[in-house]
Amino acid sequence: MKRADGIHFDGAVTHESMNKLLNAINTSETAEPTVWLESGGGDVDAALYFALMVANRPVRTAVGQNGYCASSCVILFLSGRTRYADPTASLALHAAYCFGTLADLECLAEKTFAPDADSYERFMAQRDPKWYRKAVADKAFDYPPERLFCYNFPSGAENTPYSQNESDKTRANCALARALYFNAAMQPEYRQHAQSPIGMFQRLAMIGRWFFGQAGKTARHEYPQ
Repeated sequence: MKRADGIHFDGAVTHESMNKLLNAINTSETAEPTVWLESGGGDVDAALYFALMVANRPVRTAVGQNGYCASSCVILFLSGRTRYADPTASLALHAAYCFGTLADLECLAEKTFAPDADSYERFMAQRDPKWYRKAVADKAFDYPPERLFCYNFPSGAENTPYSQNESDKTRANCALARALYFNAAMQPEYRQHAQSPIGMFQRLAMIGRWFFGQAGKTARHEYPQ
């Protein structure tokens, strides 16, 4: 994970991987370590935990050339005291969703799911208000996870990004990022789950709850209708 140019994180966002990343930061000999990100995302709660742990630590986050940072990886990126995104790097958002197994059926009832999704948006609004307002206008948080809505920062991460609807170059970079995203660790598991009996049950339950007006914003976008 540690390299000459900084700390590299290229896995799924889980509590275990965040603890390993925090350990690498805490043992770094650099006053402001750079964390290079290349991730398709993962657990929102784990990403927010990382953000809390580095809140008072000078950490620089970065996404390199032709890199991608999708889903909850964006929380990691926004956690940096200073941030860098290569002009070719793609950062992507989508609606939060329940992922997984029988244990996650509680998520279906929105007992733990909706608060994490709301916390994600509040965190982004605090850390980058301009990007957040743009994401809301683009309805990026309404996109299902297998589609994504992408952004590039051709003028630097401190400026408002370009969306995939505004620039042919951004759209091309995002197409590459999307291909990489679907090969990331989380995505084969997501596709396998979506085709499983549990996934089919969750899909039907969500459609039913949405049809009868009993689903919140995040729940109704858990799977594409």
